[in-house]
Amino acid sequence: MAVNKSAAFGAIAALAVLFGPATESGAVLFNATGSFSVSGAPSSVTPTALDGSFSFTFDADPLSTSNTFINNIVLTSFSLTPSTVGATTFDISTVGGTVSNSVTTSPTRLSISVGGLVVGAGGVSSLLDDFRIDYGRFNVTLSDVLAGDVTMVMAGAIISNAGDPGIRDFATRSGTVVVSKVSEPAALAVVCVGLAGAILARRRVARPAFRRRR
Repeated sequence: MAVNKSAAFGAIAALAVLFGPATESGAVLFNATGSFSVSGAPSSVTPTALDGSFSFTFDADPLSTSNTFINNIVLTSFSLTPSTVGATTFDISTVGGTVSNSVTTSPTRLSISVGGLVVGAGGVSSLLDDFRIDYGRFNVTLSDVLAGDVTMVMAGAIISNAGDPGIRDFATRSGTVVVSKVSEPAALAVVCVGLAGAILARRRVARPAFRRRR
């Protein structure tokens, strides 16, 4: 029986990707899903309390245990109640990819932040409607995250208004963000593509290889 070379090479390529060298660099994807409830900001800003939730996916491959960071992370979901800070409405279209959405590492900590406007180096600026929620400082390290699912606690929450010259803290705050490794369906997808290619190749072989001359 003739060997279908296209099918064989397709299957081999799929298996090579699936069981390739573990040391090869590539995406190390994690999901971050968080919530927060903060209150007790001074009356010079509005609102004095915020509740919300968010989620996003990030690639940990560029991170190391030294000082590294990823910002401008695009959120996959976001909610904020009330949705207006000062006179500015915040939803996923305005918060979705800001510089405040970041993952930062150092030798002793991993931090996750979500927040408002694209200003500063991930910080909140006074005299602007803005906010930021921080998690995990000195609570968990990158090594902890790479080892398995972790829950990071809130480390801080700040707010500012366009009519107020300061950056204000929320006196009462609670919330967590759960970081979990994304499963690896990509390898299975490659195998499926390889098998589909093998099936198509067999069908081509089954057809007549030449046309009868008239």
